[in-house]
Amino acid sequence: MTSTAPPSREPRNGLRPQRTVVLVGAKARRACEQPLRRHADVALARAATACDALGELFRPIAEDAGPPLVVVGNDALTADEAIAFSRAARSIHPRCHLRWLSDAENEPPPPGFESTLPAGAAATLLQSPPAEAASRDAAEQPTSTATPSRGAPDVKDAAAAESPPQAPQGSGAADLPLVHAPLDASPITATLQGDSPLPACLDLLRHALGDEVRFLPAPTHPQHAPSLQAVPVERHGQRFGWLVVPQDVDAARAGQAADWLAAHLALDAQARALHQAAFTDELTGAWNRRYFHRFLESAIERARRQRTPVTLLVFDIDDFKSYNDRFGHAAGDTILTQTVKLLQSDIRPSDRVCRIGGDEFAVIFDDPQGPREPGSAPPSTVAQIAERFQRRICEHRFPELAELAPGTLTISGGLATFPWDAHDPDSLLRTADELALRSKKQGKNHLTFGPGAEQVCRLLPQEPAPSPPPRDVDPSSS
Repeated sequence: MTSTAPPSREPRNGLRPQRTVVLVGAKARRACEQPLRRHADVALARAATACDALGELFRPIAEDAGPPLVVVGNDALTADEAIAFSRAARSIHPRCHLRWLSDAENEPPPPGFESTLPAGAAATLLQSPPAEAASRDAAEQPTSTATPSRGAPDVKDAAAAESPPQAPQGSGAADLPLVHAPLDASPITATLQGDSPLPACLDLLRHALGDEVRFLPAPTHPQHAPSLQAVPVERHGQRFGWLVVPQDVDAARAGQAADWLAAHLALDAQARALHQAAFTDELTGAWNRRYFHRFLESAIERARRQRTPVTLLVFDIDDFKSYNDRFGHAAGDTILTQTVKLLQSDIRPSDRVCRIGGDEFAVIFDDPQGPREPGSAPPSTVAQIAERFQRRICEHRFPELAELAPGTLTISGGLATFPWDAHDPDSLLRTADELALRSKKQGKNHLTFGPGAEQVCRLLPQEPAPSPPPRDVDPSSS
């Protein structure tokens, strides 16, 4: 039951990479992979989808080197998707470089991308054109413009103040009646940082249109004073809410502001969806392996500071391959999906269910608050949750198993607890995996607890779990 190893982060020939290049889509791989293989200092990452590319940006192979370069083929994303992707990419790695690969040499890049790379010019990929570098330098400098008057704002100057390379495109975006604002207060920066752009948008709109401006989210019915008017904020058929502005603002200008706000809200929603997809298993809806490693690392760091335990359950479905072979992959997919749903209905809100392999899952039992009273046990201990799930999966009627259901689907797993059974994420996963293998050898349909997990997970009153030792203390000496 060996877990699938994460991709190697060592470059070819044992040399440390100086740059990570992510190729997104089949066209980018065909055009760029061979030329880039000649560069021993380049770490190549291939991404079939935009979500995979975002995952590569979270932990670029050349982590200590320069900013990663992402090449997106125009077969991988539409123009609108490319805009959302650029925002999501820079929310993950603000200094990453984005190049748009196209068969047409003169095709303009989507907003947020630095330039277009002709498919036949892949050999020049690592050369940064002077114009491109200059545009990046200019984009990083605050624009110095005079604040236009509220009555007749200078539309072009205002749009320039909003950092053109990342400005949202579409109805109303280019004609925004805004004023100059520091970049750290701009809606674009908020989106890149993973925050809602709405507060920054409203600040700018109030400066331009009046202090009475406010936003009513859908499905709120707009109710306002006679001195105000409500304009729908919608884009591509999706209504976000209503923009309330003073009655003396003419209809065209109010609609223009509402369209601009809708563009920001739509792009923020797309960026959040991409961010979520980068961490979610598409089939089951569980968190994926990428999320598993990141969350486990942060949970253990917090547990080390707060001196609380973190328990990891690793399990797989016994003889899953035989079910796949007998009933087909569609039935196997349904079994995996229903398994996740059963487990998600049993765990606590702070726990995480992750799919880390084909039929291999991991559950991070993390309760940062701990028992509410000293010496008391939580409503459901980890052992109770794990054993209840084991019973439910065995008793559940899976229609896909036909005459064999219920009673034939079982799981085998192992539970290890930080800091007793292991002192870091890698060793905790390794220990839980070894315990799961032991369960297999004991006849399957079995859960094996590590010594620390046995104490902590069952929370026996007569054997209270000891306080976790500090990081530099050997638990065997305590």
